[in-house]
Amino acid sequence: LFARAQLLHAMAVGKGDEPAREQLQKDVEAGLRIDGNKAVVAENLGDEYAVYMDSSTRTNALVLRALIASKPGHPLAGRLVRGLLEDRKGGKWSTTQESAYALLSIDEFRKAQERDVPDFVAQAWLGDHQILDTPMSGRSTSAVHGSVAPGKVAASSGSVLAFQMTGNQKGTLYYEARLTYAKKELPAIPLDRGFFVQKSMRIVTPQALESTIRTVPAPGARFPDAKGGDLVLVDLVIVSPHPQDYVVIDDPIPAGLEAVNSRFATTAASTFVSASGGEDETVDDSEDEDSDEGYNEERDRLARGDAWFDSWFRQEIRDDRVLYFVDHMGAGMFHYRYLARATTPGVYMLPPTKAEAMYHPEVFGRTAGASFRVTP
Repeated sequence: LFARAQLLHAMAVGKGDEPAREQLQKDVEAGLRIDGNKAVVAENLGDEYAVYMDSSTRTNALVLRALIASKPGHPLAGRLVRGLLEDRKGGKWSTTQESAYALLSIDEFRKAQERDVPDFVAQAWLGDHQILDTPMSGRSTSAVHGSVAPGKVAASSGSVLAFQMTGNQKGTLYYEARLTYAKKELPAIPLDRGFFVQKSMRIVTPQALESTIRTVPAPGARFPDAKGGDLVLVDLVIVSPHPQDYVVIDDPIPAGLEAVNSRFATTAASTFVSASGGEDETVDDSEDEDSDEGYNEERDRLARGDAWFDSWFRQEIRDDRVLYFVDHMGAGMFHYRYLARATTPGVYMLPPTKAEAMYHPEVFGRTAGASFRVTP
């Protein structure tokens, strides 16, 4: 993709054949993925082109520069800039190649879409209710925030949320809207907005743990009733169609269960359960692919979606929930688990399990709500 981006840039700057340039622009655009409020390169080549100083960040920058040259007002340019800025670690990019091309492309974006110095009044309306009315003069990286109380949102049901510029109207208004809400009732159906999430629970014995954790429940598995004192193995399946960074998986525990923390000295060794891995269908990517005759077969299994990926994560066991924090989740299927014990008889609500990109909460997925019974 970085080669096609460089070719597109050369054709645009050199006034090359326009039909061919337009076709190449579409080809480059097809290599992008809209991820929340940013756009990123969807190519996944690992370190195949490392000898050419390649990286996804550098390719992002080259694509941005090429699209700006081909179409100065390109609608994805702003999202590509956001993706580049978020690639910085500690305020800087990883290599001189990334830094050079990122700065060059962002400067081209500034010349093409930020030529005018901002001088306008930004307004936001929800129906007849004004949310914001603030002047924006001069270049600044600061943002202005406004919020609407739930009562006014309900009273404005069906109204339009509108953003507008008044005054001199020079420059560009960038805006973002987020809706935060709490449902009055547990959701009856699951929701996929970037993650597929499945939760299941199995009654197990210490003797059967070793064999049980090697399998994953079939889709649609339900929650069986447990008796007081039973061990319950909780399985969480997460499917991510695209790579995501900084993912949190939040699994509430029903009141009749108590998570078993095997790190405590008072916990029996027979109840130890690894939080992930060990399934029969897990692909081991630690072996040398040049010497592994089954490497291509494993790649085919991953492509078909019948094998599990491994990921680095941190697990937190709390009184009311179990959390998993995943720094990087590649595209694929992931399986997490923990052990709990049924403690108190009763029928309890089981709130949805949710997976969310921490810094892009609009990318999420959750299960439906349910109930869980513990019998005497």
